[in-house]
Amino acid sequence: MLSNANLLPWIVAFPLVSALACGVLSFDRSPGARRFAAVSANVAIALAWLFNLLLCLGRFSARSSVDAWTYTLGEWFHLSVGQSAIPINATLVYDGLASVMVSIVTTVGLLIHLYSARYMHHDAGRTRFFAYLNLFMAAMLLLVLANNLPLMFIGWEGVGFCSYLLIGFWWHKPVFADAGRKAFIVNRIGDACLILGMFLLISHAYSLEFAAINKVTLTMPVSLGGWQFSDVATLAALLIFIGCIGKSAQWPLHVWLPDAMAGPTPVSALIHAATMVTAGIYLACRMQPIFVQSSLAMQTVLVVGVATALLGAWSACWQHRLKKILAFSTISQLGFMMAAIGYGAFDAALFHVFTHAFFKAALFLVAGTLMMAVHQHDDVDIRKLGGLRQRMPRLHWVCLIACLALAGVPGTSGFFSKDLILAHAMQAGASSTLATLCLIALLVASLLTAFYAFRVYFTVFHARHASYDSAYDAHPADPLHRRVQWPLWLLALGAIAAGWIHGEALHLPWNLWNPWLGMAASPLSSSLAPALAGSAAAIFGIVLAWLVRRPGLWHAHASLAQRLSALSLDALYRHLVHRPLRSLAAFMAAIDEAFFDFLTVRIPVYGVTLFGWMVARGQRGFLYAGTFMIVLGTVLVMGWMAYPHIDVEQTHRQNRVSYRLKQGVGYSYRWDYNGDGRYDTPWKSSLDSSSHTYTGDDFRALGLKFADSLVREGDLLVLNEGDRKTVP
Repeated sequence: MLSNANLLPWIVAFPLVSALACGVLSFDRSPGARRFAAVSANVAIALAWLFNLLLCLGRFSARSSVDAWTYTLGEWFHLSVGQSAIPINATLVYDGLASVMVSIVTTVGLLIHLYSARYMHHDAGRTRFFAYLNLFMAAMLLLVLANNLPLMFIGWEGVGFCSYLLIGFWWHKPVFADAGRKAFIVNRIGDACLILGMFLLISHAYSLEFAAINKVTLTMPVSLGGWQFSDVATLAALLIFIGCIGKSAQWPLHVWLPDAMAGPTPVSALIHAATMVTAGIYLACRMQPIFVQSSLAMQTVLVVGVATALLGAWSACWQHRLKKILAFSTISQLGFMMAAIGYGAFDAALFHVFTHAFFKAALFLVAGTLMMAVHQHDDVDIRKLGGLRQRMPRLHWVCLIACLALAGVPGTSGFFSKDLILAHAMQAGASSTLATLCLIALLVASLLTAFYAFRVYFTVFHARHASYDSAYDAHPADPLHRRVQWPLWLLALGAIAAGWIHGEALHLPWNLWNPWLGMAASPLSSSLAPALAGSAAAIFGIVLAWLVRRPGLWHAHASLAQRLSALSLDALYRHLVHRPLRSLAAFMAAIDEAFFDFLTVRIPVYGVTLFGWMVARGQRGFLYAGTFMIVLGTVLVMGWMAYPHIDVEQTHRQNRVSYRLKQGVGYSYRWDYNGDGRYDTPWKSSLDSSSHTYTGDDFRALGLKFADSLVREGDLLVLNEGDRKTVP
């Protein structure tokens, strides 16, 4: 019987082994291999979910006696810092935070896997798809279970690498391949700063384990690149936060996430709902004691989070592609989570991660089902859809529930989590002008969230003025969408019920969230103002979406607003980063081609070509050419024989030196051992070796240097006592 701690490595091992098996089978394109890949991938995630359930139940039953279980695989490596050797162990930990994150990843991930089995049914690369998807899950599970920063970083980079593979899964389309590269490169910016933060922490905290780092007070001043910081905690928190900005798509490194829609829709659902983008939120919450030591870091997190929430919601209002609307929605919701961290409400941020996973996964799978129905696996323009409520009634209800949760309508999970964040914003709003502005921005973002969510719902399922084009099926009657709807219903159930475990958000007398999370609840006032404000914003946004549900009323002014929606950051990056780097690369390529290629490639090629041409001229069968080659060969051989080619080898023992050389054709030798111009041996044709004992008579000149002055002519030297010589 496995103990609780011994279950931990299996949670990561199941999807990892399945990924390896699917990777091996990806070379087999047979239907049997594809079926096995889908089954093994789903079974692996189901087993990981089951083991996590056992751990959750065991943790609740032993809550009074244990805070966390750890499992150490062994020492990974050690680092030398000063005189200390710091061991880095491969250790997994299962505490409250890990329990919540693993539950989100395995539950939502399992439903997405089940959906993917049908969605990718006809794709020729389905085996490869499940290999990537399970590797993605394994990396994310390692990330949230790691006990230290280096092991966490393996999972961190793993999800980044797998996102590159999955976003560019249909790599034969250049746009999709470019989107995968963009996601990978933008994330490297944040990852570089995260590595610097790790180096800073180990140099001052002398540990990279989360528990040890979080116990250290980092108050000593530090500088980086000429910037002075009042304490190490501020710099460390900012560096870690930049890493979180890249992974969780916060402004200004959010530009990769809208393009990440290029991959298959289940990939989009997994990235946005349960895995990669939540990694930054998780890391910030895991490093909570470091962040709260620095007011500057907390204010930075708050401002960036609020700006991202507002920017993402504004951008989503002006998009026409369904998955791109959901992508900007994710950016906005991640901004809400970061804003909660900036307010110090880490439990509220994680609660929004929990509820967001259900309704956002449901929305993406609704989008995938719509695309299957109209035979579009890239993305769909909502202006070319409409009136689908009668044709797809069950999908309509799932979409309605998910949109209600996203908008934060009372009774849904999104209402509970968003209300909790707004409550913290209102509580801090009176403390400063910055906090008041952030509160207003979050309320505006809430209104815009309800607007774009129901703009999608009304346009797709209610509008009757949509104009289909030839690429879309005007009568979506494909029965496949009926076979994939039960995972959507489970996600819709979570979108309604998940928020009710935190009754205190509505001042109800129960709270199951914080005991599960293992984190104390942030103090809140008993006012109902946040709930009323959030509900009012949601209702106003829904009404506005109903008023502009006809495409012509809203899309007529979309072009200018769409250009401003992302503050033209993509264009800015193109002009400031992309184009200068491309110009520099083109310049260096021209130098390489004109100089290095010319010297190392073209000249040798030209020389060999010329030599080949000359040899070929003598092999054409003409008498004059053959005669010329015979004469030329004879002259070359005679010249080689006439000119000596001497290779001398010498060995010595004390002052006796032996010389040895190879015999040459027609060569004769004589030796001048001391180079005085007089030969010491006669000519001999058979002499291939000789030896000579050197004495003082063999040295003809002597040069001396004393200190920095050369011996000058006329100086008197005493070489041996009684032996005086004058320098000639």
